[in-house]
Amino acid sequence: MTEKLGKTYLREWRESKSITLVHAAEHAGIKHGQLSRIERAIAPYNQRLLESLAILYECGIEQLLKYPPQDGDNIYSFWESASANERFKIVQIARTIVEADTGDSEGKAAKTK
Repeated sequence: MTEKLGKTYLREWRESKSITLVHAAEHAGIKHGQLSRIERAIAPYNQRLLESLAILYECGIEQLLKYPPQDGDNIYSFWESASANERFKIVQIARTIVEADTGDSEGKAAKTK
């Protein structure tokens, strides 16, 4: 019996971009059968593969591992589509929220026990 690895969203991201398994595998420099096993969590992935696929799918590595592409309410959806100026504003707003919630005017989150 083959042990399954942790859930990723590699296949969902590939399919959301209408990219074939063969094309994605060629881009990543592996055989399509290997990519299929990785997508099904039968074979392990590595950093180089994730970096290659993130470029091809135009998303972040963390998105490939944790978030489905149709999940428009996660922060990465906003971040990836934001300009440099908008990203600066996003960081400023997030800092304001964290500071208000923690009472930390230095911008550092309060330590929890």
